[in-house]
Amino acid sequence: MKKLKQKVENAVGISESTDIAEDQAQADDNHDGNSNGNKPIQRPTPSDKLQKLRTATATWDEAVTPSKASSIEALLKELPPLPSVDEMANPNAAARETYYRKIVAVTTRVRELDKQYTCSDEEMIAFRENMYASTAKKLGITEAELRALENDMTSEAEKERITQKIVSNTIGDMSSLEAMAVDIEKREAAAGGELSDQDRLAILAEHGNAMEDLGALMEKSSSLSSIQSGSGDAELDQRLAELMQKQMEGPPNPLINYNKILGKNAAVLKNLYARLCNTDDPAEIEQIYTEADELAKRARREAAVTWRKYLAEQIELNRGLYPQSMSLQADLVKAGMIPACAEKRASLNIVTICANFLDQAYSEFPEPEFTPVCKENIMKFPKNERMMRAESGYATSVDGFLSGCVIWTIDEENGTEYIYENGKKREMDAKGRQAIKQQQQKREDYEPPYGTWTSQSGKWTATYSRDGALTLHDGSTFYPSALKKEGNRLIWVEVSGENVEKCIYKL
Repeated sequence: MKKLKQKVENAVGISESTDIAEDQAQADDNHDGNSNGNKPIQRPTPSDKLQKLRTATATWDEAVTPSKASSIEALLKELPPLPSVDEMANPNAAARETYYRKIVAVTTRVRELDKQYTCSDEEMIAFRENMYASTAKKLGITEAELRALENDMTSEAEKERITQKIVSNTIGDMSSLEAMAVDIEKREAAAGGELSDQDRLAILAEHGNAMEDLGALMEKSSSLSSIQSGSGDAELDQRLAELMQKQMEGPPNPLINYNKILGKNAAVLKNLYARLCNTDDPAEIEQIYTEADELAKRARREAAVTWRKYLAEQIELNRGLYPQSMSLQADLVKAGMIPACAEKRASLNIVTICANFLDQAYSEFPEPEFTPVCKENIMKFPKNERMMRAESGYATSVDGFLSGCVIWTIDEENGTEYIYENGKKREMDAKGRQAIKQQQQKREDYEPPYGTWTSQSGKWTATYSRDGALTLHDGSTFYPSALKKEGNRLIWVEVSGENVEKCIYKL
């Protein structure tokens, strides 16, 4: 029927078609920015209206007193300003601690207010279930068929069967349009291409009430679109889609090229760090750091100018959307499209979005490929496979990680989970989950070696902060899965994309 409708629309010059059975059951859980340009937003799904609480990314491994703010406006005001360009390029440990404590105080309060003001998980699930039941009833299909229609694993044949059932139950007899579509196909085949406008009008005239039937089809199809997206108000759907689009239309993630920034000095810096990995002479290490430090910090500062501008624009964009979000959520409640207990969830999520962008000032700062760190690749995951970092629990030591850490990974393409245990890989099973649980329990009693270390000369420092970041003297930052000091070296394990690396920094 969809092909028929598109064929008929083309015949009369209507270019925009309306899909009646292709909404996803869940929207992407992260509209915190769009690195792929202005990607069009699809019709809002039930999960866009009835949002989940976003996860805050900033952490501080120590007790932080939550904010006392009780309104969204107050929470936004209590978030700290972005660090300066110099602070991003060359982080200061004390300023960083103050910064993260303020962010975590706000995001902790967000979770408190969410529990206080919004629906329980059970209420949210029940509302979604009722929404599915109502939608399925209006479409004349079962809830199981509706979920099957939205499931990527459902065969195309089964989706077609369900779609035809919806068409039959809601649109009814369209035999005159079907006959016209067949006629169009025959004449196009005979003509060897598309028909002229004059030929199209002639076909419409020959098929009597086809234009009237086409109008009815468009009206019913539009109605179906609203039904399936869980909407009773097309205007509210449009407002929500526009809000989502604005969130996605933020500035693209900047591409920072350190080779371009450094120019001919890029090769100089790379050669200096290559020498670093081939010597343990304190005097030579001191000389290398001295020569490299000015070049590295100058490049990081230039990168920080671009990075800070990007984050400032994203935060300003999302702060500005708060009034629009509040108004829209209130109207969604009035229309019965979300329960009253969920009204504040979207606005609390805006606070978390802003907090997460603040976290990215340090956590996602673009790092150069060359740093004063010697790396050894100890494991490489297959393409599309990544480590479930927090869920793995990590090892309690570098030696423990290298000799017996249990690693949990997921294939992001097909969703298959794996476990690496004693160097061997297998699909996740009950035994693997038990091993992960035991590792997580060990981690709970483990105190990471937070602190600051000074080089042998007393000139350079490295700091391991409670946000999980190891910041070296030149400002470069790493997030160890396990770390230790051994003699005049810091040694840690870093999981970076598909690579697991052993890293060494010489003090």
